[in-house]
Amino acid sequence: MAASLREQVEQLLPGWESWYPSLFDAAQDLGLIRARVCSPDSLLLSNSHAAVRQSAENLHRERWGGTEDSSAGRSGGKRRRPGPRRRRVGSRTATDRDQSLDALLDSMPGPESDLER
Repeated sequence: MAASLREQVEQLLPGWESWYPSLFDAAQDLGLIRARVCSPDSLLLSNSHAAVRQSAENLHRERWGGTEDSSAGRSGGKRRRPGPRRRRVGSRTATDRDQSLDALLDSMPGPESDLER
């Protein structure tokens, strides 16, 4: 089994904590780890997410069928123009609520109808 980075540093330089602020600084100076130069495009999360999304779409197609063109309709077609704005259910004015409440109360039998019995 491979030794951990800490074990490797301690084997090469016992007491490294007194010389270095972090394990990674000591490991870098000892040549156990080194920075790697990469293109800025590889650092963008959107690129790695795109690769993950593409593999998920391929797996879905492989399992459930479909073509690559079916996913294009979802993201790339014409945008629908919004229709006229509709009034939200909860956007009534106080006057509307009062009129509705009055109509409801008028339709209910009142206490005088109980006295007539």
